[in-house]
Amino acid sequence: MRRSADPYWNTNVARHPGILRSVPEGCGDALDVGCGDGLLARRLSGRAKHVTGIGTSPDTSSAR
Repeated sequence: MRRSADPYWNTNVARHPGILRSVPEGCGDALDVGCGDGLLARRLSGRAKHVTGIGTSPDTSSAR
């Protein structure tokens, strides 16, 4: 699992800012389907009270 403060870039990572802007702070639950290494799920954990990441990769994680 990648934990760098400055993560790699790809087209999915490029979409993260728009996704995060659409999630209000203090959101109750967030679901990241196809979460891969969990980067978006970890970022969502700063905005939502509970984040679940679901995927088929061995690196699939749940943020909190």
